[in-house]
Amino acid sequence: MPSRIVSPCMLNCKMNLPFLNQRTIALAMILAIVSVLWGGSVSWAQGKRLPKPSGHVNDFAEVLDSPTKSRLQVVLENLRQRTGLDFIIATVKSVGSEDIYDYSLAVANDWNVGAPATPTKSLLLLLATDSGKFFSQASKSARASLPDGLIGEMGLRMRPKLESGGYSQGLLTGIQVFAEILGERNNFTLADVDPQAENLSARQQRPRVVRSQRTEPAETPTPQPSESPAPQPTVPPRQPSTPQAISNVTPTVVAPSPQPTQTAEPSLTPATQTPEPSIALSVRQPFETPPVAVASPSASPPESPAVVSVPGALAPGSPSTVSRARVSAQPSPSVAEIADNSARPTRSPSTDRRTNVTPPANPDDEKEEVELTLTKPVDQRIDLLKAFIAAHPQSVAVPRAFELIVAAHATLGDQKLKAGDAAGGLREFRLAISEAPPDMGDPLFTEVIARIPMNLFLRGQRAAATEAAHQAEALAKLNPRRLLALVEFYLTIEDAGEANRIAELAVQNGPDSAPAHQALGAARHIALRLDEAESEYARALAIDPKSTVARIALADLKRSSGKAEEALALYRAQLQADSNNKSARAGLVLSLLELGKKSEADQELNKALQDKEQTRNLPLLVGTAYWFVAHNDSARGLDLAQKAVEIEPRYSWAQIALARALVAERHPLEAERALRFAQQYSRFPTLNYELANVLASIGLYDEAAQELARSFTFKDGQIETRLAGRSTARAASFTELLAPERRAAIFQAGVADTESNAKMLKALLAFTAALGRSTISDDEALTIAQNFIAGEDGMRTFRLVYVAGRFVRKGVALSSVVDLMDSAIKGVEAALSMAAATVAVQPEELSDMRARARAQNATPDVPDAPRNALSGLLRGRIEDLAGLALFNLDKHEEAAAHLRRAVSVSPEGTPLWRSAMWHLGSALEANGKNDQALLYYIKSYLNGPPDPARRSVIENVYKKVNGTLEGLDDKIGPSFATATATPSPAF
Repeated sequence: MPSRIVSPCMLNCKMNLPFLNQRTIALAMILAIVSVLWGGSVSWAQGKRLPKPSGHVNDFAEVLDSPTKSRLQVVLENLRQRTGLDFIIATVKSVGSEDIYDYSLAVANDWNVGAPATPTKSLLLLLATDSGKFFSQASKSARASLPDGLIGEMGLRMRPKLESGGYSQGLLTGIQVFAEILGERNNFTLADVDPQAENLSARQQRPRVVRSQRTEPAETPTPQPSESPAPQPTVPPRQPSTPQAISNVTPTVVAPSPQPTQTAEPSLTPATQTPEPSIALSVRQPFETPPVAVASPSASPPESPAVVSVPGALAPGSPSTVSRARVSAQPSPSVAEIADNSARPTRSPSTDRRTNVTPPANPDDEKEEVELTLTKPVDQRIDLLKAFIAAHPQSVAVPRAFELIVAAHATLGDQKLKAGDAAGGLREFRLAISEAPPDMGDPLFTEVIARIPMNLFLRGQRAAATEAAHQAEALAKLNPRRLLALVEFYLTIEDAGEANRIAELAVQNGPDSAPAHQALGAARHIALRLDEAESEYARALAIDPKSTVARIALADLKRSSGKAEEALALYRAQLQADSNNKSARAGLVLSLLELGKKSEADQELNKALQDKEQTRNLPLLVGTAYWFVAHNDSARGLDLAQKAVEIEPRYSWAQIALARALVAERHPLEAERALRFAQQYSRFPTLNYELANVLASIGLYDEAAQELARSFTFKDGQIETRLAGRSTARAASFTELLAPERRAAIFQAGVADTESNAKMLKALLAFTAALGRSTISDDEALTIAQNFIAGEDGMRTFRLVYVAGRFVRKGVALSSVVDLMDSAIKGVEAALSMAAATVAVQPEELSDMRARARAQNATPDVPDAPRNALSGLLRGRIEDLAGLALFNLDKHEEAAAHLRRAVSVSPEGTPLWRSAMWHLGSALEANGKNDQALLYYIKSYLNGPPDPARRSVIENVYKKVNGTLEGLDDKIGPSFATATATPSPAF
């Protein structure tokens, strides 16, 4: 996968996805696709047109007066300091044809304020002034911390004023209600957060107080019959100092007589100082319809008013007068004195209306009721929402209720998976998909359904994730936007096949969709179909010339194919639009380098490295590090690679660049350590090749061959592999074969390798494959080996020794071994000057120690041995191999001569010295010189660990020489039935 589309969000999952592992860039691409997808919708487009919030009050509609804005800013900032809640208000002139909920959610997501996924405790209140509609979006943590029903209560209190155009007063009233109720939980008062609040503010935010004029005592009236029985008001005695409270959402009350009555001005004091009867009205809860006392339509007043429900609401916070019925047996004028926080109704119910009218449902109340379920635990939420749907099957809030049910199942599934209940979690996720309504909107699909597969995948349920993705595809119904949401999943898990299939469907059903072509380009990209990917990105950019993602992707692929001039123009265009774009900055510098404009490139690079943001530009650091190493400036490449690894050590291409620089700077063991670390997070052919290259550079050819065998096979002169772990490819050279991975990841046409080195590793792969066959002729073996040992570099001696050792062990081409060793002896001094010569001289002696270290995910440190000791070891090994080849050719006399030299030059006490003496003893014994052979056998045996097999050989020769075993124990010690070998120290 391209480095631009790889990301560390998922590195901690350690999923070992093939090819590239830097999940940061993968996530960046996914988020880019999401933003483009939303860009195609009106909701997102309008939301994105809003500037970022500046403070708590953002009056984009310009409807709030300056004093109110300042006051609200103070109140909300004080609330934030006391409760940690970030309350943001936004006014807009219009939401167009959108639903206010969708629009507010888009703004919440864009601002990261009040959105469901927002990590902070935040609340967004968005108001559309053309309709007076508003909606609140609260983050999960905000809903959990707020009292139940608080947001709904705030909305009920300010809605009438907002709908009538009183934006400043309406918002102030709502915020004061919100602050006062929240203060009851958090031990502060409204005055603590609103210094300008009057002493009566509490009453202004609370239910109104109704006072009736003094009346003569009257007999308790009897109820009037009505078609629908309604609760009767009671007439308790009331003290003037203790007014009765009712909800602020109170309908008008018609006088009990059709005759005109005089209405008193509002007053805070009763008209008389004597007790008087009053109507005790119940306080309605949110989403209930308040009861209202209405007189019967007759010429004479009824004995008592009937109570019926009618819709209506009075705005709090503004003085007004209202006619109230005086409870009396005789018709007479009545005057109601109420607190001045109610508004005069625009119209009064007609006296000839039916008294049992059922009010229509309030759509906004139902929407708020559904939203309030989010304050409940997720397992209770599902039952509440299903109950709402059963009670209000025709409600406008039903689609939202279905959406929340689906989301609740998904949330509950995630919780159960976290708790270890895999079966329960999978059941909930399946319910989320199966209970999704057939006519669901795109947001429900893209924000919930399409995200279920990735949730399952990250929880380790890969099979279930694939199943969920296939089920979601059926619900997508060839809708391009929905299909693209599924493409995100397949791109993230690097399933190139499915990503390409779904993206192709999206393009077929949306041929003029820039996001569709961009997604198909990304799918082609991870499939390493780079030319096709370039074409798709070009189409996306042609459709949407402002697309940053398409422009950068196209420029990167042009640069990777050697079109640096075209790429440079695209990078410059992007930097004109956004000078801080890191990918464009990296591409600019690298394009300049490719075009030979080194001075300008250096200037841009140095400028970027001095910039606080650009100094952590990973594509820039990795790309330039690799480029400088490839162009023989390993010191500079090393510096840049080290900076990159400090930022993100898990990014495999950063470690590859570092390893190349370390090898060039003669630190191959550190290079090995870097690449083995990278392999903990990713596996793909280039990474295996790079590690094999490092191992070969220190003479560990067996290990290098094993590493190559992990990813590559050799057949008919061609190397074959699965690029990125999925795309079968074959080529005549490693350079050609691995180019697509490099081009797709770091977008460089050049390689930090030499043709001779690539040929040597290909020959090693071929040589290993040939000797792995059951039979091979001497001539064929020697011919294949010639490609491996070709060259005049310092490592050639080690390659000659390796080939000779393999020939001896295989028993092929033995007659050529002596000639090979004659060539090897000539290059000893050059070989000893190579980096890590200590390791290269004694690979067999170090093999056990290295194997133990690798089992613990470690790389052993091997200190440098003295040069003279290494010279003796290397020369001794050369002579020993020549002697063994001659011995196997039954040329025992010549073999003994080489083996004597091996014993004489090898450092005494080393494993090689002991082996050479034993081999010499074997040659002497075969030549009939048992007495001499016995001496070398015994000396070799005494300097090593007890070995029953070798003791048996000594006993046979000793008996031949002496005719008896008497005295042998005195020479080599008693027999050990269970002798155990211990490793001998090595340089």
